[in-house]
Amino acid sequence: MKKSEVASYYDTLASIYDHATQEAGKWTPPQEAVQMLSGLIEAVHSILDVGVGTGQVSAPFLKMGCHVCGIDISSEMLAICRRKFPTMEVHEASILDGLRFLEDRSFDVVTAVGFLEFVTDIERAIQVLSDRVKHDGLLCFTFEERISDYPPQSQVQSRSGAGSVQTGHAQGLMHYRQTLDEVTEILELCGIQIEQNHRFQAYTKGGIVPVFYQIVLARRIKAPQY
Repeated sequence: MKKSEVASYYDTLASIYDHATQEAGKWTPPQEAVQMLSGLIEAVHSILDVGVGTGQVSAPFLKMGCHVCGIDISSEMLAICRRKFPTMEVHEASILDGLRFLEDRSFDVVTAVGFLEFVTDIERAIQVLSDRVKHDGLLCFTFEERISDYPPQSQVQSRSGAGSVQTGHAQGLMHYRQTLDEVTEILELCGIQIEQNHRFQAYTKGGIVPVFYQIVLARRIKAPQY
């Protein structure tokens, strides 16, 4: 099967990803997620990290003793994740394929950080994520916000540069944006209620233009309505 544009991009990026994103402020979503979840996760908790990449979000929770199941579409990013965290359970898969191999499992915490901006069908993606959250469990994710009065992010979709890391050899990827109200409506249909959220600067495009994401922490409170 031919690899998607996003998977190919991250395969290319994998060998330099951790080094290129470690500079303060270069790529902030993993730090935002860890900060939001800190104090809420215990060693007994199970975590599903969708878009695990090289394990930047899961690293502190693995150290706590949590069982983490990591999912990513990039085989090269997963290879690095395996080298860094040999005991982590990892699978190469796309969220839009439904993660059917996990249908009989649910998790205390599900994370999806730094990749929903590349997903063509965010409603489907959020449904798949929500289906893996235990009752009273947590869902933590980021998305690129559509901001009507901010021209760089006023469109529903646009093709932009290489993202948070400029490598010079990757074509721009299509970015998809939602408003918080749109995402809240999807979550409500999934039986998920937002507990915390805020806007933050995820990176600067070309080192000049700020790009803003929303981070959401939500809890499953009832069965889905779909």
